[in-house]
Amino acid sequence: MPRALVTGHLEGDATLPTLSTLHLDDTAALWLLAPPHKAIAWAATYDRAYPEALADLGIAPEVYADAHAWTTWLNRQK
Repeated sequence: MPRALVTGHLEGDATLPTLSTLHLDDTAALWLLAPPHKAIAWAATYDRAYPEALADLGIAPEVYADAHAWTTWLNRQK
């Protein structure tokens, strides 16, 4: 998870090699893992309630301007 907003590990399935389970150890906010259109709605709401909290995590407002920007930012290496 390139941005370290969540930490955990993947556990492979011996009987189904294409299936893995993500075990979370910690997350800044669980909604960060929501589908992009939902995550950006949560981000905007969160930012209104807690100004600058997302910026403190390195999530600038332009990141949650639209789903494409969100997905691009999440997948870009830090």
